[in-house]
Amino acid sequence: MRIALLQFYKNPTPVYQELSAVFRTRGHTVWLGSLGEPGSIIWHDGVKVVAEQRGPVEVPQSVKWLRPIAMMYRRIAYLFFLLRVKRFLRSSKLDVVQVNRPLFAFILPLFMPSSMRFFLDVRQIGEWDSDTLMGRFKNWRAVKRSSFNARWFYDRALFASVSAAKRVLGEKFERHGSITPIGVHDRFLSFPRASTVAVPTGSVVKFVFVGMVTRLRKLEILFDACDCLAKKTRDFHITIIGPDSSNGFYHRLLDERKLSEVMSILPPVSYSEVPKVITSHDVALAYVADVRDWKYQPTLKVLEYRALGMPIIATNNQPNTEVVRHEVNGLLVENDPRVFAEAMNRFVENRRFIESTYRNAQEMRSGLTWSDVARLHMEGVYLRYPVPTQ
Repeated sequence: MRIALLQFYKNPTPVYQELSAVFRTRGHTVWLGSLGEPGSIIWHDGVKVVAEQRGPVEVPQSVKWLRPIAMMYRRIAYLFFLLRVKRFLRSSKLDVVQVNRPLFAFILPLFMPSSMRFFLDVRQIGEWDSDTLMGRFKNWRAVKRSSFNARWFYDRALFASVSAAKRVLGEKFERHGSITPIGVHDRFLSFPRASTVAVPTGSVVKFVFVGMVTRLRKLEILFDACDCLAKKTRDFHITIIGPDSSNGFYHRLLDERKLSEVMSILPPVSYSEVPKVITSHDVALAYVADVRDWKYQPTLKVLEYRALGMPIIATNNQPNTEVVRHEVNGLLVENDPRVFAEAMNRFVENRRFIESTYRNAQEMRSGLTWSDVARLHMEGVYLRYPVPTQ
C-alpha cells in the first residue's frame, strides 16, 4: 500500500513519524509530509527527501498594514499552497492520504482520483475558551468545519477519543468517524524501573512537566503554584522541558519571580532520551490548561507517564481520569495554583505517599504501542474502507 501522512503542525507530536516507521517495517511505502522553512511541505520516505512544495507567498510589505487586504492575501496564498500540495498528491498514485487539520481542508480530496482514499485526522478541533459572542461563534464554526469536512469531503474522520468524535459528529459518530487512539513507544513500557523507590525526608522532591512552552498552555498556573509552595518549603524542584515558542516569556517570568532555586526551564531532548529524563524525576505533572480544545482526548505525555510508571499530578479532566486514579497512582486536581501547590506539598511532606503511588504506578504500567495503533489504522480504517469495487 502507498500511504501519505501529511501534518500541518509546526511542532507536531511523534504520531506520524512513529506510524510511518511501523508501516514501513510491514512493507508499505510511506511518505511523511511535514512543515519545513518557510512553511513549505517536505516529503520524506524514511531515507531521503523525495519532494518539496513551496510554502505560501509572504504578504508584500506595501499592504501588510492594511489588515483586511493582508488577511485576504494570506488566505489566497495558502489556497495556492494547498493546490501545489494537491498536484503532488495527484501525481503520486497513492492509495491512502491521511491529513491532519489544515485550513481549507476540503480542497485536498476535492476532484481527486477515485482510487485514492482520504482520511481527516482531527487531532485538535480548533476551539478556544471564550465567553464573548465572537468567541462562541468561532468555536461553533470550528466544530461545524470539521463536521462538514468529515461528512462531505473525506472518506472518514479519525479521532483520538470517543468524546472528541461525539463533539464533532454527534452520538452516531461511527457513520463518518473512527477512533484511532494515541500510542506510546515500546521504550516507555520496557524502560527498566525498580519495583520500589525511597525518597528520604529532607531530600528534594523533583517534579517534571514535559511539553511545549507556549502562552497557549497558560503555564502561569505552574509558576503561581511554585510561588505558593515555596512559601512553605524549599524541598522541591519543578523542571519544565520543551521547545520555547513564548519568545522567552516564561524565562523572563522565572527571573522576575526569583524562582530559579526551585524551578527551571530546559530545552527539549530527543524522543529516544525522554524516558530517561522523565524517570530521573519523582513525580510527573500532567497539567492541561482549561482550553476547550484540550478537554476531549488525553495528551501524549500523560500516556507516556503512565507507561513509565510515574506518580502523576494531573488536571482533573475527563481524559486524565482514564489514566490517573486519584490517590492510587497520583492525584487529580483542579487548575487552581493553590490546589496544585497543595498536591505537590503532599508529596513533599509525606514521602511514604511517593513510595505508595510509585509502587501502584509500577503495577499499572500500560498503554497501546505505536505498533498497536498502526494495526488499528490499517485494519480498522484503511482496509475496512477500501476503494469500492468497480
